[in-house]
Amino acid sequence: MKIAIVSDLHGKIITLKKLMADVFPTVDEVWWIGDLFYNYKKDPVAMAESKEVLTTLSNYRDKPCLFIAGNTDNMTDFQSFSSRFEPDSFYKKKMGKDTFILTHGHLYETRKSLIKLAQENKALIVISGHTHLAGLVVEENILLINPGSPSIPRDEEATPTYILFSSDEKKFQVKHLPTGDTLQELYYNS
Repeated sequence: MKIAIVSDLHGKIITLKKLMADVFPTVDEVWWIGDLFYNYKKDPVAMAESKEVLTTLSNYRDKPCLFIAGNTDNMTDFQSFSSRFEPDSFYKKKMGKDTFILTHGHLYETRKSLIKLAQENKALIVISGHTHLAGLVVEENILLINPGSPSIPRDEEATPTYILFSSDEKKFQVKHLPTGDTLQELYYNS
């Protein structure tokens, strides 16, 4: 199974359309790790774009989607979408023998707190966003996975990214959205 993992879209409809055209047809599922709507502004342009993202995602039925709420996803303007978000601050997902924790990360902002969350839930893997910095790190035998942001990246090169996860190969890849190139790769054994 191949899964696209995306965080921090921040209401960018052009980025969503690129993901839907180039990435989503190649995967079996999509995991949204929060901050789908608005880009820290509530100006008319940002709100119109965010509403288009909301409409597009509300009507998307091609692939199963899992939605984790981020710190910008609780606006009353997007209340109609709120029932699609998992209700808790993190979501525990089992795939075979592997246990994943999915969280936006705004409530667990340090590696230490993410590792503690994984350990308390007997999970091997934590997937979080919020920082807009892509990365695949192993610390204290916990995989810390961050897809970065395809819209507002915060690394030095401003690299728009997402994660491609292959459950069969047990492989995470940080992918460059414009080119599809693999920027970082991590295999794991459970």
